[in-house]
Amino acid sequence: MSTLKINRLRTGIILSFLLIICTFFVVKAIDKKDGVDKAPRQTEYRWFRITSNYSPGNPVSSSDAVYLGTSATPPSDDCPTGNNNQCVSGFLTSQTTTSGSSYVLSGSSQTPNPSAPHITKN
Repeated sequence: MSTLKINRLRTGIILSFLLIICTFFVVKAIDKKDGVDKAPRQTEYRWFRITSNYSPGNPVSSSDAVYLGTSATPPSDDCPTGNNNQCVSGFLTSQTTTSGSSYVLSGSSQTPNPSAPHITKN
């Protein structure tokens, strides 16, 4: 009789150990999947070259903004030297409209998004 109890105890311990190991791997797989899905996403901005002199953060006329591309980071800095003016500024997609295969600023002017890094040149 005691041999039967010992065998049941061993079986219970082994099954418990296997359950713990399986649970560990399932949780790890869920965490990995959730980590990819829940990674903080960077805001994508529509970047425009500012062709006239505007102080950083001031509204830009639609006619003075040339679309460069859409990304979470600004395009390369190839601004001309001059006063400390906006050179490349990021705008939210809601601040732009489609124009053919490109984008333009909505309305007569838009203020660059304050969260978007602006490129200026001194």
